[in-house]
Amino acid sequence: MPKVLEKKVLREGYGADGLSIVLVEHSNGYGVYYYSHCEDQQYPVMTTTDMMEAKDHYYAEIYRHAAKNTILRVAQKRVERGAQIEDIQRLQEQLLDTWKDPEIRQFIHDLNKVVFTQ
Repeated sequence: MPKVLEKKVLREGYGADGLSIVLVEHSNGYGVYYYSHCEDQQYPVMTTTDMMEAKDHYYAEIYRHAAKNTILRVAQKRVERGAQIEDIQRLQEQLLDTWKDPEIRQFIHDLNKVVFTQ
């Protein structure tokens, strides 16, 4: 049975939205997993034999999640205040100039689809 070293709830709830990120110690290394509360199941993000690499990845995943949530909330607020697709596209261009992380850049690229389909 893996030993949980750290766990952070990313989204509260035990319904479809509940999600945590977990850093675990296995007998042969370490792993970072997403834990779905409603499914009571873990989904691997990465495994390694190096604890520092696993911790770095764990904290990077927390940071990515927080960054994506913040970007989404900003875009949603702008739409609530009357922003059109052109305004969100300008926001995307500004954000793409700033962010270098490939996962966050992909999220920014898809932002107008996410905001206007909700």
